[in-house]
Amino acid sequence: MKKKISKIWMPIVICLVLIANIAVFATNSTLTAEIPLVVESMNYIPLDAPTDIDYGVEMVNIGEMVIERNDSVDTRALAEQLSWGDNLFEVTSAEIWHNDGTLALETLDDCALDMTNYDRVTERSLVQFRVSSLNVIQAGNAPLQANAPTQIEFWVENNGMSGVHNPTVSLFSNEQLIGTLILTNFFPGNAEGLFALTLHSGFPAGLHNIRVTVIGGGSSGTIVRPFTFQGGAANLQVAAITRSTVIPAITIRAQEYSVRITNVGSGRAADHTPSDIHVNNQLLGRLSIPWLNPGDSVTFTFNITFAMRGSYTVRASTLHNYRALVQFIDFDTELFAGRWSNARSLIVSATPATRSNFTTAQLESYLAWNGITSNVSLNRLVDPTFDAHIKMFTGVHPEAPGLLGWVNLFRSGSHQLELITDPLRDPSNYVFAEVVIRPDLRGDMLTGTIIHEFGHALGLAHTECLDLSVMAAFPSLPNATNQIMPHDRHNLTMRYR
Repeated sequence: MKKKISKIWMPIVICLVLIANIAVFATNSTLTAEIPLVVESMNYIPLDAPTDIDYGVEMVNIGEMVIERNDSVDTRALAEQLSWGDNLFEVTSAEIWHNDGTLALETLDDCALDMTNYDRVTERSLVQFRVSSLNVIQAGNAPLQANAPTQIEFWVENNGMSGVHNPTVSLFSNEQLIGTLILTNFFPGNAEGLFALTLHSGFPAGLHNIRVTVIGGGSSGTIVRPFTFQGGAANLQVAAITRSTVIPAITIRAQEYSVRITNVGSGRAADHTPSDIHVNNQLLGRLSIPWLNPGDSVTFTFNITFAMRGSYTVRASTLHNYRALVQFIDFDTELFAGRWSNARSLIVSATPATRSNFTTAQLESYLAWNGITSNVSLNRLVDPTFDAHIKMFTGVHPEAPGLLGWVNLFRSGSHQLELITDPLRDPSNYVFAEVVIRPDLRGDMLTGTIIHEFGHALGLAHTECLDLSVMAAFPSLPNATNQIMPHDRHNLTMRYR
């Protein structure tokens, strides 16, 4: 028999992906035969609701029977829901026409569907990505330069009938993943746009096949284009490292250094290229070199505060070379601003209460300061009735009872002695000093406290570095001792040189 073309229109509830051979079985009182209908094409018609889709399906009758208007057919399959993958959908109605335009069947209730053999169908998928217009952009660079900030721009479209949340964009260079981007709310009607990924360090010199791939919702789109980046390799050299003068108003161990780095290569150096600073082979910090064209230089300045007296090697390095500066860092000099004008013969006494609380040997621990410099000499304890330059007391500080001791320094006033309230800044000569010791101290703590407070009385400040010192601010510090150390000798010598 002559083949006839039929058409079936199926409104389908939810998104439908259908690839099928649909066979219609026609029967009458005298003849039962298979009338297979092969799916030729399928197009979708979106409705108002995002999940309601009409599909128009065109079928070809390749069987030996003609579908007649009055044929009675088996309708068993019409009661079942049809499935495709994880999606369920229900065929609601259809019309099958002869190729001469006459209606064969008005609804699917007049025929049965055989879903055992699927055939081809041309469809639009739920999500269908397309990537286009891939471009590489560099500010002010033509042609493209290696190791320069580069922006990759590309156009993404979703030509499907459904949307997807958070599709992923992957950027590849010569099949190496170099960046990703997450898109949001990519739905039909708002499913296209220009996007960009920025590579601050750029690309090395040479040919790069740049690929952009978008994946999401079971669909993917990709584009590949070749780009060539020109330029040779950078060669960053440490040209010089120098030490500046001592930083004003800071201890001698705070030093300022300068490092000059030059690109002696033929290519541009990438941004944030590191240069390491080591002190005695220990990494101290890292400089971040900016974009540097061939022949250009950059200079950094930085400070180093050394914890202890000694020899130090300061080294600046890049991937290509290093330069080092060796220097000896001497003691810090931590001093009050004032001093004694007659320090070669300072008379010391103690109150009766103090002498009754401590032994003479304990009180005369301050004599340890003698012999360091010929310009300082403390006498042994004299009778409390004598006029003394330094007088010892016992007591508890009214505002800080935990203090082991303290010192009051005085200068000459117009009519009487005046208390020096800021010994670090007041350069006045001392004419009298009070050394107060907490009465409950004993042993090494007592000895160390007396030596410490007499150091203040002589014009020494607290030791700020990590050298061992009797002038450490607190006895609990790791560098605190109960004896005069080389650092303390240095400070006294510097104060009365």
